[in-house]
Amino acid sequence: MESHFYFLLVSLIIIITLGLDIVLITKNTIVHTQKGGRQTVLGVVGGWTYFIHATFSFVGITAIIANSLFLFEIIKILGGAYLFYLGIKTTRVNGWYCLLKVYMFIT
Repeated sequence: MESHFYFLLVSLIIIITLGLDIVLITKNTIVHTQKGGRQTVLGVVGGWTYFIHATFSFVGITAIIANSLFLFEIIKILGGAYLFYLGIKTTRVNGWYCLLKVYMFIT
């Protein structure tokens, strides 16, 4: 029972910690006006990524991935490729000016 409490405590801390979500919200608000920012906020507040990760941890899929170096490397490469694709897509659609505006807003 005590381990469930600590699991919920750590999950809550992860959920309320600020991070790259704020950068994503800022970018979408600048690029897609307030409507895009609101939609992004709803997606972040929904916390589906945290829920999915917590569910995978509870079921044990995270432990399987952590113990399989090959599977971990495949997921890591696919994740990097997807982030690269999103970066290229963002610069092609909105131009480099969009990224400069986000950078200037953050710093």
